[in-house]
Amino acid sequence: MNIQKIVVTVLVVCIACVVLVALAGMYKFNYLASLPGYDVDGNKIEVTDTFEVIEVLGQSCQTDNDCETPAAYAIQSHCPYDSICIENSCTVICPAPFNGHETNALDSKDATYTVDGEHVTLVNGVSEKNVTPDSATKIITRYFGNDVQIDLNNDGRADSVFLLTQETGGTGTFFYVAAALQTEDGWEGTHAYFLGDRIAPQSTAISDNPNHQNVIVVTYADREPGQPMSAEPSVGKSVWLKFDPMHMQFGEVVQDFLGEADPDGMSLEMKPWTWVRTTYANDSIAEPKKADAFTMTFTHDGSVSVTTDCNAMSGTYALEGKQITFGPMAATMMYCEDSQEAVFSKMLSEVHSYFFTAKGELVFDLKFDSGSVVFR
Repeated sequence: MNIQKIVVTVLVVCIACVVLVALAGMYKFNYLASLPGYDVDGNKIEVTDTFEVIEVLGQSCQTDNDCETPAAYAIQSHCPYDSICIENSCTVICPAPFNGHETNALDSKDATYTVDGEHVTLVNGVSEKNVTPDSATKIITRYFGNDVQIDLNNDGRADSVFLLTQETGGTGTFFYVAAALQTEDGWEGTHAYFLGDRIAPQSTAISDNPNHQNVIVVTYADREPGQPMSAEPSVGKSVWLKFDPMHMQFGEVVQDFLGEADPDGMSLEMKPWTWVRTTYANDSIAEPKKADAFTMTFTHDGSVSVTTDCNAMSGTYALEGKQITFGPMAATMMYCEDSQEAVFSKMLSEVHSYFFTAKGELVFDLKFDSGSVVFR
């Protein structure tokens, strides 16, 4: 009798366990699967590992079935866009792991760019995102134009540089410079460079400075400091930008900086050279007190003319490989108090060799490794 009770008790417990397991399964597959952020099997979706959020549509939802992917996304082939329910808002996602550089668009107006740290995917040249899931205010990014074609990464393909605008719900219209690189798989967007708010763009062009390589010049009109934003832009400005393929972003080239040059393509005769400074082995530095006063101009026939802060000089020079020597210099006979002419002449008499830098500089090395003289 006791054995029968034990058996019955065990059966009841087993049946109860089966019922509990079934109820748990129903809870997972029916309840959890209906919640935003869970898949159809009731498993939690890890947002950062499974997809890239492209746009929060603002449409409220309870399940993924409540969301539809806008037709504009459906025609894009560089990502299998989908719409799912995240935190009760329909959200367009790119289901594959996606960071803006792994899949490429078929057109530069459909590529993904990084604007102020946020990924922005254009669709036919436009992107619209809600500021917050429950807000009707949208961040609107648009392709503006002013295109220029240039091979930014030296891969033999013509890339595109152009302007973007972004409106964030206020009165501002913010302008950016962006680029799309043409690859074997399509167009890859870059980080955008901020220009200004409500400016008046004029042109985007390739720099004609012979020392610049792949430098873009953007000209636009802006306002005087302190002027209200309601004033019409009237002050002309230019910015020189050089692209960094490794980091996919633009950096500004300082306007009085010569940019990158090809040392192999430079020569003594290419331009007048202006003394900038001399650095000696003991770390002491000599610099001209008068800017642009000391210059050297070389000719192909071996003659050189020199200006100083006092007299003009002329003479000859001889080359043997990268070694250079200067002959006697003839000079005018003016006397100038506090002149550095004697210091400069002594430096020339101690020059041993020369070389050029990627900054467009001419450098004279002094004898016995005693120092170097920099000209621009």
